[in-house]
Amino acid sequence: MFTGLAINAQSVLNSILHYSNESLAVTGPTATAGIFATYPNEHLSFIGSIIDQILATMALVICICIICDERNKIPKIAQPTLLGFMLILIQFSFAWNAGNAMNPARDFGPRLMTLIVGYGWEVFR
Repeated sequence: MFTGLAINAQSVLNSILHYSNESLAVTGPTATAGIFATYPNEHLSFIGSIIDQILATMALVICICIICDERNKIPKIAQPTLLGFMLILIQFSFAWNAGNAMNPARDFGPRLMTLIVGYGWEVFR
């Protein structure tokens, strides 16, 4: 049952290794770790990336609370559309800095997976 999955995973790994000249890189012109997790742009400092993620998460939570609060009398049928627009606006605002994870908890699993696959501890820098 899982043989097709194993074959596909091997072909994906072969494609990644072919693209990156047989090395798994986190940064540089042949970096492929960004396929799985988000990494900050080169201009962003460590403190800047933390502030970026805190602000993005804060905007996400505040907008969800505003849209879903029954006291604001937003019709239930309009809420999914408004939530979608809110996500688009936050993505447009924050994607350039840190890849738009919007929450460090969402980004930890893929980084752990890339560490296990062989990218090394650089995935957490």
